[in-house]
Amino acid sequence: MDLRFMQYNSEFDENEEKSTPIVTWMEKERIFCMAATPGGRIITAGDTSGDISFWDSRTGTKEYDLSGHTEAVLALVVVADLNALFSAGADSTVRLWNLETLQNTMVFEGHRGFIVGLFAMRSETGTGLFSGSDDRTVKQWNSNSGACVHTYKGHKGPVNAITATETNMISGSSDGIIKIWDLGSRRCIRTIEAHTDSIWCLIQLKDGRFASGSTDSSIKIWENIFLNNNAVTLTAHHGKVRKLLSYGPILFSAGADAVIYAWDTRTNNLVRTLKYHTKQISGLTLHNNNLCSSGFDKNVCRWDVQLLLPEKQPIVQFQQLSVAKDQDGDGGDKNEGVNYRRNQKRVREKTPEDIVELYKELPINFVVDALDFKVTSSRLMGEIIFYIPFLICFVFVFMLARPIEDGYYMTQAISDVLVTQQLPSFKNPRTFTEVTTVAWFYTWMTLMVTELWRDRSDLTFPSVQGQNILVGAMRVRQQRATPNSCSFNKHFFNMSVGGLPCYGALDSQGDTSPFVCPQYSLCSNTTTDNANAIAAALSTLGLTSAGFTFDASAGLPYEGQVASYTDGGFAIDFNFSEPLQVQLDKIAAMETLGYVDEVVTRLVDVAFYVYNPSIDVFVSFLMVLEVPYGGTWMPLARTTGFEVFTTRHSGQLGFQVFFFFFVLGFIALFIWQFVADFRKGRTTSFILDAWNVIEFVNLLIFIVMYGYLYSWIIQSRQLKLDDLLAETAYSSILEKTNTYYQSMVWFNAVNTVLTFMKLLKYVRLNDRLNILTRTLSVAQQSLLGVLVLFVYVVFGFALTGNNLYGVAMFNFRNISVSYVALLRALIGDVDYTAMTMETIIVTIFFFWAYMILGQFILLNFLVAVISDGFHEVSMTKSSIPLDQTIVKAFKDARYEFLPKVLRWKFLLLRHRATQTTIVANTLDELVDKRNKMVDEDAAQRQDYDEVEDVLMRKADFKALVPKDDQELLKENETFIDEVWKDMAWEYHHKQMAAKGQDEIEREAIVFEEVEQALRGLSASFPVMEQLKNRLQVQEAKLRPLARSMGIR
Repeated sequence: MDLRFMQYNSEFDENEEKSTPIVTWMEKERIFCMAATPGGRIITAGDTSGDISFWDSRTGTKEYDLSGHTEAVLALVVVADLNALFSAGADSTVRLWNLETLQNTMVFEGHRGFIVGLFAMRSETGTGLFSGSDDRTVKQWNSNSGACVHTYKGHKGPVNAITATETNMISGSSDGIIKIWDLGSRRCIRTIEAHTDSIWCLIQLKDGRFASGSTDSSIKIWENIFLNNNAVTLTAHHGKVRKLLSYGPILFSAGADAVIYAWDTRTNNLVRTLKYHTKQISGLTLHNNNLCSSGFDKNVCRWDVQLLLPEKQPIVQFQQLSVAKDQDGDGGDKNEGVNYRRNQKRVREKTPEDIVELYKELPINFVVDALDFKVTSSRLMGEIIFYIPFLICFVFVFMLARPIEDGYYMTQAISDVLVTQQLPSFKNPRTFTEVTTVAWFYTWMTLMVTELWRDRSDLTFPSVQGQNILVGAMRVRQQRATPNSCSFNKHFFNMSVGGLPCYGALDSQGDTSPFVCPQYSLCSNTTTDNANAIAAALSTLGLTSAGFTFDASAGLPYEGQVASYTDGGFAIDFNFSEPLQVQLDKIAAMETLGYVDEVVTRLVDVAFYVYNPSIDVFVSFLMVLEVPYGGTWMPLARTTGFEVFTTRHSGQLGFQVFFFFFVLGFIALFIWQFVADFRKGRTTSFILDAWNVIEFVNLLIFIVMYGYLYSWIIQSRQLKLDDLLAETAYSSILEKTNTYYQSMVWFNAVNTVLTFMKLLKYVRLNDRLNILTRTLSVAQQSLLGVLVLFVYVVFGFALTGNNLYGVAMFNFRNISVSYVALLRALIGDVDYTAMTMETIIVTIFFFWAYMILGQFILLNFLVAVISDGFHEVSMTKSSIPLDQTIVKAFKDARYEFLPKVLRWKFLLLRHRATQTTIVANTLDELVDKRNKMVDEDAAQRQDYDEVEDVLMRKADFKALVPKDDQELLKENETFIDEVWKDMAWEYHHKQMAAKGQDEIEREAIVFEEVEQALRGLSASFPVMEQLKNRLQVQEAKLRPLARSMGIR
């Protein structure tokens, strides 16, 4: 910044006011703002470098330059009582400077836009600093701690002007609105539509009134701004009123018209104008009866205005800057101090390692988060070393050890025979899945048995479809409803007549009474021939005259589509070693005796086992027919493959035992972490942590699975394959073995999901991989709310669908099934035609109301919430260049393997400590210190916004290391320095990312403002067009008159 010229006007009478400045000088760049210290030292700013200049107003000589802001400074305030200078600018920061040492002692960060409004006053609590920004907020700061006390929101435009009293704060913005805030409750108590355009200045006059200046060219003096809207309007300016300054009754104003106006606020009259500037005036100060002005024309002017002042100002002696006594007029060396903190110009000139060295202080909240991440990362790194072999063993032992594919080929071959084989004597093909009557059931049984016994070879054991050995016997089981399990409607049916029993739903075991040829079946024992046929059928089935008897362990418990079934029932076995004709005779005898009927039967299942020696696998075949009391038949075929533990599985058992130690290790680690958090009073947070819940469930299921593994082995040891294959009866032991094995499979299926999901827990170590978990974490509150609404809405439509279609459509037969059907409808799986056949008009409203609300609105809301979370995470994620990451990782690894560091690590182990425990202990001390900075309620809520901008110095950080750990650090004093460097590295890249985001948001704000201006301009085009048309009409009317007068 070069001194251009100084102009002295010494020939004047001290009693005569002059209209020209007595001293002027010029900056190199236009001046955005100006302040003055007692004695008349002028402070200016506006250079895009962010520098602040100090000037001797007596001569216009530059004394000093301050650097610290990374972009232009837009506001300056001097508080003489604090001997402090506050500056704010386009880099979204407010800075506090000590006027004696010219050191930048504090940086206030939090805004996301230019800061134009700035006000500071002395306060007992240190909360007299306010800043207004383009982000439409006002922030109140604690100048002692650097914390943001509160953020005031409500303006719809950038906040340009702020003033305050002990109890209230008043803000004005570009929307022309003045808001009055109560500093006690921190609420807006009044909103005034003060001006028709942007407000740029607000001050309090000596008599207690307030004055505001606006782009609408007016100044308003408010009589009582707290009670009413009464105001006196002063008009003289042409354009924006940028600055107001008062002393006694005199009010000075200046703005875009480059003129200074002096007003007498007692009479509201204009008493003087001062002209020199050629462009907008941006600053006014008054000291020692001299008015100084600065403007966009780069000029600073000093005016003698003592004759304008009713009461002269006391003269304060001009004091030399102690730091500038030995420096020349160009300002000498710039103060380095902590001003480099975000100075991009200097950052570009330094290597990444040098940049890290510059950070001597970091925000306390960032330090806590960074240390917490370090401790968590260290723990996760230890776990992931344990987790990777754990995952590999899990996959190989429990997932890849099963011959699943071979089992599929085996079951498919036999299912093709039993399930998909077409029933004879039907015009249209029918299979097992279409069995809907008793007659079709017996037809299918005959076909199935014929196929199972077809083409028997001379092998020792009966087999089917190749070398699939049929084990023991096939069992047919039936469960029956009890009489009077329901009741008839007395209004329609007289129970005294007929005495028919009512058969309803199956309850518990069902009917356990023996039966033969029930009265409602097709058979009858009233004739001698029929009696002989019944006796022969009983003999064929090996039954007594009592008929079919109940067996409490006839089969397996079964969870069906309609109900749950116990393991009891009426069973008939078909021995695989007997010839086909014997089996066909049994089926005929079952039909003769009315084994299955349409009234009482609720469940019929057919079960048998097959063994394939080439793959050493057993397969259970279960064909089920459920018969609800409504009368329909619901067929379902199930096949499950399982193994029997033998000596061939010894190697696999060894791996499982080895894997069990991994499980015990994770259990011990989980308990250790719980105890550690319990001792620190973080039990609730530990329990509520989602990853801890997943870990607990995962380990619990592993323990249950090992219980079933033990039971499977014990059960298998009771089986001998030779005896089993030679067995001629249905094997109940295989049922239990299969049950234990399938339980293992089911629990392992759940554990597969949980175990692989835990990988997301470890990707938190990498910023690029943890994008999913961070997005869900950010969006979890909104996501939960939308999901609750989604579940609620779908449940309401499920109730409606069940009422509308439940009687006619299988997918709506009950509420739970209706719910699933509606969820499937969201992905296009819906039978719309069947729904319209029931009720076309209602279906149209029901279906489209559900699709619009459920899919178009709620599902898209879910997508929008996740997208917003992803956007927020991606905007805040700091992207560290890959080359710098690799270099830093190499240097960190080299440091860890230094001989001195290795010796120190062994020393730590002898003292039962690690690097992580030292960091964790320091973190605990830091958290306690931070908790003391906020009130008790905020600490319990973990709300630390109040100390968001409190900075911690490196020396203070070192002092927090516990004494016992400090003794250990004597062997490696550089460890804490390395920890600080790591945090500074992360903070630097975070700041760079935030800087980029700030620029994006500023561009968005500017775009919005420009768009509003253009919209207003475009609105005026029709008016201008109408004016043009009218002028053309008037011209046409006047042209003949002009010609007649000889005017061309």
